[in-house]
Amino acid sequence: MSSMNQAERTLHAVIVDDDEMIRKTLVLLLQEYCPDINVVGEASSFHDAVRSIYDHKPDMVFMDVQLTDTTGFEVLDAFDANDFAVIMMSSYSQYALEAFDYDSKGYLLKPFDEEKLITAVERARTKLRLLQEVRDYKSRLELQQQLAPTSVVIKSTKGNINTYFTEIIACSAHYGYTRISRHAHAALLSIDILAEWEHWLPQNIFLRIHRSHIINIHHVAQWEHDGKEGIVRMSNSEILPVSRAQKADFIRRVAEHHPKLSQ
Repeated sequence: MSSMNQAERTLHAVIVDDDEMIRKTLVLLLQEYCPDINVVGEASSFHDAVRSIYDHKPDMVFMDVQLTDTTGFEVLDAFDANDFAVIMMSSYSQYALEAFDYDSKGYLLKPFDEEKLITAVERARTKLRLLQEVRDYKSRLELQQQLAPTSVVIKSTKGNINTYFTEIIACSAHYGYTRISRHAHAALLSIDILAEWEHWLPQNIFLRIHRSHIINIHHVAQWEHDGKEGIVRMSNSEILPVSRAQKADFIRRVAEHHPKLSQ
């Protein structure tokens, strides 16, 4: 999908309905009220619908709830919810709640109401814009990660030692130095202060949990809290405090990286 604003380009659509007259009517309505929507495929059955969507990779799909051989929901189950924007259609209103469970951007009752059609298409455009923004963000993040350094030279009391970021479990302030605990290696005492390490460490991996501690989120083994502050057990069994000020951000990051982690 192009990064061009959705409103500035033609959007491709597939219409799935077992009534040919309904399909033709919708095509005409789109031509008149939504001229930037180009219908690239039509289907009337489960097999044809799946094949048309796979072949055309449309931006949006107008999906009839009840087809001759199946339901529109079963067709949608064959695809990821973010592959395209969905607008459901039906002669009956009782399927509306289920339609919205499938993130439908509209529920069009037959015969079609032009204003509701326009509103549904606008909602679909909004979803497509958001999906594109997410894709663009992920692409930028992946590029940054590819270009970012993967290791750092620790200027320690034992000399300069190159260490991969993934090996660092935690960095802790220690009397003007920084104690670096490492996976499968002895801890090192860095001559640089913790504030310098906070600047060097990649933020997508590391998180400050306390004024004296920064952790690698991937090395969190367990955590618990008492309603105010908390403690976290790292992969090397080291136990560190989570301050009240950093707790909310810590919980959010743990939920992102360890959704099943026990508390």
